Amino acid sequence: MELSSLNIFMLFFILFSATSTAQDIPPGSTLYASNPQQSWASPNKSFTLSFIQESKNAYFAAITYNSVPIWKAGGDPGGAVNSSAELRFLQDGNLQLVVLVGSTTSLVWQSNTSRQGINSASLDNSGNFMLKNGNVSVWTTFDNPTDTIVPEQNFTAGNVLRCGFYSFRLLSSGKISLKWNNSVEYYTYAGINVTSELNVSSPSLAMQPEGILSLLDPLLSINVLMARGSVYGDSSDGILRFVKLDCDGNMRMYSSALSEGVGNRVVRWTAVSDQCEVFGFCGSYGVCRYDEPDKVPTCGCPSRNFDPVDPNDGRKGCRMIGDIKSCQTTIMSLNNTLFLTYPPQFDTDYFTANIRACRSNCLVDAQCVASSSMADGTGACYMKRSDFITGYHSPILTSTSYVKVCDPALPNPPFSSRNEGGSAELKIGVIVLGSDYASGVPLQFSFKKLQQLTKGFVEKLGEADVYSYGMVLLEIVGGRRNFEVSPETNNRRFSLWAYEEFEKGNVGAVVDRRLVESEIDCVQATRVLQVSFWCIQEHPSFRPTMGKVVQMLEGIADVQKPPPPLFLSDGSARSSVVISSVSSSQMMAVSSLASS
Repeated sequence: MELSSLNIFMLFFILFSATSTAQDIPPGSTLYASNPQQSWASPNKSFTLSFIQESKNAYFAAITYNSVPIWKAGGDPGGAVNSSAELRFLQDGNLQLVVLVGSTTSLVWQSNTSRQGINSASLDNSGNFMLKNGNVSVWTTFDNPTDTIVPEQNFTAGNVLRCGFYSFRLLSSGKISLKWNNSVEYYTYAGINVTSELNVSSPSLAMQPEGILSLLDPLLSINVLMARGSVYGDSSDGILRFVKLDCDGNMRMYSSALSEGVGNRVVRWTAVSDQCEVFGFCGSYGVCRYDEPDKVPTCGCPSRNFDPVDPNDGRKGCRMIGDIKSCQTTIMSLNNTLFLTYPPQFDTDYFTANIRACRSNCLVDAQCVASSSMADGTGACYMKRSDFITGYHSPILTSTSYVKVCDPALPNPPFSSRNEGGSAELKIGVIVLGSDYASGVPLQFSFKKLQQLTKGFVEKLGEADVYSYGMVLLEIVGGRRNFEVSPETNNRRFSLWAYEEFEKGNVGAVVDRRLVESEIDCVQATRVLQVSFWCIQEHPSFRPTMGKVVQMLEGIADVQKPPPPLFLSDGSARSSVVISSVSSSQMMAVSSLASS
């Protein structure tokens, strides 16, 4: 018998629907940690809900994409279980994560959806797991996130991401916020190119498939751009872009492609550019610093008056030797060190005092355990009266901190770089300003010498004159004066011509012309040029701090592509300008630098 066109269409529609919609999971179904191959999958098989093993005896019931978890029952680390665990979809509609202890059952986490008419569950192609009453979703993982936001997920002001002591929220004002222990707010952000308070009623965050995090609200005429990944663009099959709160307290955007290997994910954006500025990263009394040559944040104790809580994990902090409440105390000075202070601590910990008073006031104050004198021109002194303090040490910090210890004070031995035996050469030629510039003597030098030059500018010019430093840095790299005009620069000022050549990718033309035949590290030369162009931005808020300059030169902080220094036009003078032609991606980089 022949099928009519309508019957053929209906048959095709039924077959298509069966393959494209989520398959129902009946009540009474169970997943077992002892059988990690068992899973509940989305129709397109991109997402699965199953048990994953993250360490020797730590399992999680998780939704994964390419073996990368995007949701965990109970969160991380709260949902960690052993191999006896089960994820049960009960007959009453409740979803429970349990651990078997002998003949008894211990509840780890549950959805609290008993007796709500739930008669099925499913995992759809966007990674959303739903408990349903017929076709109506009663409970979803998108509405109950743990540490991740994925495309098609609506993250509202009532949702919270958590990982360890850290939490991420969308505030009712439209700003995003990172907090430690639900109290100390160490990061807030209002969006790229947002200069005033937003008028919002019910804000929400949306992660676009192409790698853009946006703020949406009925009162906004256009979405506010919160972040772009470094490889944002058209969405491609097999690539998932998502934002995740990691247990180190930082919010990051990742991409995971099926073609890049199982479990692989690549960082595309980071909220807090300097990891050492994350409150509590090194635990109580822990001090964060960057160790060479790895340029990764490491944790240590303020002095030998402290012992690490765990010698194998510096992030767990330090414990004081002795009790300052019952011993003869003294004050230990810590140069180039800052004890982090964020809201709401500003209100109670801030004082105006010179460096001597900042030290002595803490010594005589029975409640004070540490203090920091900023030495940034504000006269600020932060007194720390909490049992939990966390620090940051770097040669570029101008602050001096003090910590109260039992007498005698036992300073740490001088820190020596593990890279001291052979520093990485910055293999570009430079012309030293002054007499060396006039004589035209090229000099090979290392990153350390460039950093020393930077520190010298901080001491002589101060933090405010980043512009002057950028001009000098460009002259050093190029071996020419910034306002030099010659046929070689197409009769344009060197500084303008240099940026044009940089945009073309012609870094070799910008670097000192007398070193054309020398070995040049183009990656490092490009980094130095980018830093110089950031420093000479006309708008002061676009320029990085001198501390950030050193971090960019060291490779600690990423260097985004700088926008053109628009004031460098032939015949123009330095004046305030409205920069209207800066692209959105450049504005994101500007915002990242300015917030630092």
